[in-house]
Amino acid sequence: NIFLWRLLMLIDENSSDILSDSADMPSEHNPFCNCAEVTSFNEDYSLVVPTFFFRTQASSINPSKYEALKIKHFYNTAGTFLLTKLMLEFILFFVFNIVLMYLSSSEISQRQSYHSLISNTSVIYGFKILSTVITTSLIFRMGCKCSNLTLSSLFQNNHKARTSEIISFFMTGIFISSIYNLIIIVCEEFFPSIAITQMNFTNNIPQILLIIISSCFVVPVANGIIFRGIVLKNMSRVSQKFGIIISSLLCALSSGQIITFIPCFLMSVMLCKMSIKYNTVFTSVIINITINLCNVIIYAYGDLFYASDPMIIRMWSAITFMAGGLFAVYLLLKEPLPYMNKAQKQRTLPILLHSVPTIFVVIFYVFLNANAFFY
Repeated sequence: NIFLWRLLMLIDENSSDILSDSADMPSEHNPFCNCAEVTSFNEDYSLVVPTFFFRTQASSINPSKYEALKIKHFYNTAGTFLLTKLMLEFILFFVFNIVLMYLSSSEISQRQSYHSLISNTSVIYGFKILSTVITTSLIFRMGCKCSNLTLSSLFQNNHKARTSEIISFFMTGIFISSIYNLIIIVCEEFFPSIAITQMNFTNNIPQILLIIISSCFVVPVANGIIFRGIVLKNMSRVSQKFGIIISSLLCALSSGQIITFIPCFLMSVMLCKMSIKYNTVFTSVIINITINLCNVIIYAYGDLFYASDPMIIRMWSAITFMAGGLFAVYLLLKEPLPYMNKAQKQRTLPILLHSVPTIFVVIFYVFLNANAFFY
């Protein structure tokens, strides 16, 4: 009897913890009882509504006015900081032009005009690196503070990555990058009037180094911190699937090339999936850097040793498309996106459509893509 009494007391003491950790019971991290999501990635939902509203029962299908306003706050935060990043980049570009105008009129550069300086590829790449580092650092620091995010929430790995998983993600990324290369090849072949921004390598060593630093390190880290970090965390407050789709949509639009929207979107979806699975942006950033390094090496090899012969890129694209396609299908079947239940659907797109900063940032991105496409 004493043994049974102590067992019942132990069960009673731990009953609340057992219920809160169960996959089909509401908790602070998962009030919608969605067992398809990675619970370790979820932020504390008590920042939206207090815990006692969903401690014993799941949230209602339709959100209350208070809950909708709190969710909208996080959507607005993501959109506001993306807008801020755009504004900072425009300001830095204006300052950059002013500096070039001053240099072109100074005694140091009397032999170089302003137009020759602005067209110097090395200078432009250097400015892009500096601009990206400055804006990303500021947005990351302010975004974490306003989103109630700690550094550990973006870099806390709660799942040990297996070698087979990393290979599958890497080969899927190679497959997606081959789609990007194939689209560029088709546009160059059949639509030569379309403006396409590509990497052009020369024998100028500083320029090559700047291209590698920008494409293989600065941009992957910046996109990982902003889109797979702050934006994904804020957009995933209710649904991880919604966060993956919206942050990937914004990341693809920010690329500035509308013709490569699909591969950029697919790449971001895969990287977002990695960030959620491992609960860290570090793994996805490493994969992104590795994929970009492979592409840069192939482009540089073709430009420097084969005088920009397109056959090198076409062979590489065909091989990676066939080899990586098998891994992409395998990963799609093994790692599908989590589903959204009815309660989550009522708290995602209907509320996001009322987020003015996010709507504005989408409009700006579309405008920049259209301007780059036609000019």
